[in-house]
Amino acid sequence: MGTSVNAQTIKDHPYVHAVEDINEMAFFYNKNFWWWWTPTWYLSGAAHRYKKNLSILRGFTQKVINERISEYERLEGHDTTAAGVGWTLWLLAHAKECQQKVIDEQREIFGGTDRECTVEDLKKMKYLEKCIKESLRLRPPVPQFTRKVEETVEIEGYTIPKGCTLVIAPRFIHNNKNVFENPQIFDPERFNEDRLAGRDPYAYVPFSAGPRNCIGQKFAVQEEKTILSWLFRNFRFSASIPRDENHPLPEIITRPWKGFPLKIEKL
Repeated sequence: MGTSVNAQTIKDHPYVHAVEDINEMAFFYNKNFWWWWTPTWYLSGAAHRYKKNLSILRGFTQKVINERISEYERLEGHDTTAAGVGWTLWLLAHAKECQQKVIDEQREIFGGTDRECTVEDLKKMKYLEKCIKESLRLRPPVPQFTRKVEETVEIEGYTIPKGCTLVIAPRFIHNNKNVFENPQIFDPERFNEDRLAGRDPYAYVPFSAGPRNCIGQKFAVQEEKTILSWLFRNFRFSASIPRDENHPLPEIITRPWKGFPLKIEKL
């Protein structure tokens, strides 16, 4: 399982001992029929010995599983942020006017200096934030999430029964022509205050929505703004292939089919 127990140096490791003992018991069990009789199995102490070894083995396995889950959860936040940054660069590389506005905004905030970005600086990056949100609309980093239906509902003639699980794909929601005009066009102005008014909050769900939404969504956007701010203070980006030729692959994290083949030019 990719985990070392240092069996060659720690001779009395509980896991090693449990493996050896349970193997010995398995061999003995097959050769000695009196262990097959339940009273003898328990009265001989074999049952207690077996359960003790099994508890050690299962405990070790569960510990490894928990560590892998914890590691995945730690990486998940980094992966989604990295995907968000990558897709924003990709989309801006194909939207020259929008990219220039981002560069101009950075120059206005920093005045050509290379000082570190502050919280107050991040608050001023209104246009960059719109670009990030539009990127999350077109290429949400998490391709799908699930929700359990608590009450039976009917939507456009379809009955969704209580207790079933729904798979929700943000990208399909974000391409609803009834909500977003020309949904395939990269248009950060969609997130202007006047255009947000009246829009259903559940029409845009890159971080999920409701009581189980992503608790780190604000931090994720701030993190992306910090990274992209530094990049657009120093570089201009262009792409070597058409935007939609680089298909998003719906894996655990939405990744590009061809990576991000970008050309970088120093400002």
